[in-house]
Amino acid sequence: KLISSTGCKLHDYGCTLKAYRGWVAKKMNLYGEMHRFIPAFAALEGATVAELEVGHRARKFGTSKYGMDRIFRVLLDLVTIRFFTTSMTRPLHFFGKISRWTVYLTFIMLVLIGALHIGLGCGINFNTYLIVMTMCSFVSVQFVILGLLGEIIMRSYFESCDKKLYSIREGI
Repeated sequence: KLISSTGCKLHDYGCTLKAYRGWVAKKMNLYGEMHRFIPAFAALEGATVAELEVGHRARKFGTSKYGMDRIFRVLLDLVTIRFFTTSMTRPLHFFGKISRWTVYLTFIMLVLIGALHIGLGCGINFNTYLIVMTMCSFVSVQFVILGLLGEIIMRSYFESCDKKLYSIREGI
């Protein structure tokens, strides 16, 4: 689900047998555990990604090194790829969505506090809902500021490197 936005649909992302055209390989910068998702990055660059069936053999010796720690790192890399594919060039939209949900939660808490105060006569001082509402409003503002900082960083990165938001392989 997280990787579907790249347009790259494969059965096995974990297979290390891969072949790429030179122009695709030269454009990739991989960090962390991102080598598993090279087909997704290739699809983002406009390459056509195909899959051939590979015969996998059972392990004869040793044990797998794939544990819970690696699964967590791969999940974080999936979130990173999702961010790159959908929001890298518009981080304010990404963080704005999170901010919007925290504003909704703030409004719900405000209505709940009002209902408790009017309906049950509960005091507003040091109310748990009041604390949650205050935290949500602060978090909402912080996500907007984080989005603005992301916009500044993204724009200064693309302008300082004279990098384009798009790739043109060949002109006609």
